Amino acid sequence: MSIFEDKLRKSFGFPTKKESLDFQIRTYKIREKMALDQSLATRQQAISYLEEQIRQIESIIEDNQVFIDCYESIKSKVQEKVKLATNPLRSPIYDLNNEEIINANYCAIERYFETLKRKNISPQLISSYLRQQSSILERMWLFYASKVIKGKGLYKGDNSDFGECYDIYMCYCEALSLMKSGRLKTANRDIVIIDEIGIFFLIKAKSNAEKFNQELIALLTDLKIRLTKAKSSQSDDEYAKQEIESAQTVMSSSSEYFAAVKSEEFLRKLDELKR
Repeated sequence: MSIFEDKLRKSFGFPTKKESLDFQIRTYKIREKMALDQSLATRQQAISYLEEQIRQIESIIEDNQVFIDCYESIKSKVQEKVKLATNPLRSPIYDLNNEEIINANYCAIERYFETLKRKNISPQLISSYLRQQSSILERMWLFYASKVIKGKGLYKGDNSDFGECYDIYMCYCEALSLMKSGRLKTANRDIVIIDEIGIFFLIKAKSNAEKFNQELIALLTDLKIRLTKAKSSQSDDEYAKQEIESAQTVMSSSSEYFAAVKSEEFLRKLDELKR
């Protein structure tokens, strides 16, 4: 039947059954597919842009974090030295009447506080001592770190060289070098240069880095949400396109199409025999 039909079609100048089916398959939901292709291409550009923005922001956050890490590392190392019994730095502590009780280094003050905690003293007095202890540690480590930075890795003064601290100084130098090379950046990706040096540079760099990273993390979170949504929409469109292509595959695998192919092949062989 298909061969006769194809002969009739060709006699009137119409396409064969296979040519007709090929056209139907080729143009099946063509507008929807073209719209999907355009949507996929446009969205892929947006996805690539978002991915690049995320990469850049993560890199800035990582750079800024170095300043925070340097500060925390120096603080931790210096506090360990300040707590040593050989610490030459001294400070007074006071009772609730602002009378000086003891003037000693941090280790002695800490031992004194531990002794007081075992005694029957008022909570107010304990709270006052703890606040003073915390304040003393803060003042001492900042002073000590400042002296080490000025001494380029050595604590000099108080009639004593209080240990070598080149690791502390090198950490400071790393942060200073990174800042000068433009690695400290705002959420707008502007380079920040800090004029201060020494411990004041460290404090300001750490404070700025924390502020910038908070803003950058908020921006990064928003970008990641947008990227997730874009990728989800992309997957939906890709699935819709695959559905159309699958339908086209089914159409080209049908018995009707197979018969049309055979019919066209038969007619082509007849034409070849006539030549």
